[in-house]
Amino acid sequence: MLDTEAGAEEEESSPQREVISLKERARLYRQQAYQKAKAWRAADPKFQALKEVVKQRRRDLYQSLKTQRKAAASAEKSRRSSGLSGSAASPARCAGSEERPDGVRAPPTRRVREPARRKQADRVGDALAANASEAKSKRKEELLRRVRLATTQAADLVANDVISDDEE
Repeated sequence: MLDTEAGAEEEESSPQREVISLKERARLYRQQAYQKAKAWRAADPKFQALKEVVKQRRRDLYQSLKTQRKAAASAEKSRRSSGLSGSAASPARCAGSEERPDGVRAPPTRRVREPARRKQADRVGDALAANASEAKSKRKEELLRRVRLATTQAADLVANDVISDDEE
């Protein structure tokens, strides 16, 4: 009885082997590869130089946008201070509006347009439908051609007495 108890204790104390699924093993390999590549990128001077170049470009772009915004804001501010109203200064904003006899512009009329994506989707849907009907007619023609070929082959076999009329 002691032997069985000792054997059971040994089994419990021995490290159990884990069974890992293929998905889990693949995930672990991907994670290890990612960590290895991350360490390599952190140590590679060429990669570090590339990162610095990208950072500098981003900063330069941000600074240019910032100056453009400031220039636009100052132009708007100077336009307002000079006495021009926003509607008179920007006729593109009021496209479609009409001027009344008293000189005041009416609010622009809204044109109801179908969104471009919907139009594009309709065009794509029409093209797909046309392709589907064309493919369907091609399949139908191919089936008819095969049936005609089979009937002519059967007629030739009957005519050459390879098969008799009774066997059909």
